[in-house]
Amino acid sequence: MPKGQHCINCRFWDEWDADDDDVDEGWCMRFPPILRQPDGRHDDEQYSQPITPGILWCGEWKPTDEAT
Repeated sequence: MPKGQHCINCRFWDEWDADDDDVDEGWCMRFPPILRQPDGRHDDEQYSQPITPGILWCGEWKPTDEAT
């Protein structure tokens, strides 16, 4: 598993793994939830966070032990 600046060790990432494979998955919680309806309707029950594998990275990374 990566030890650098990847989702798996970012303070904004919440691990979730629905299956038994070797891929760690989780929710990126850096920004507010996004609408997941293709037709653009605004339905509060259809908001969700993006799911990412733990090996990805972005420019918003912060270490998990950084103070809030």
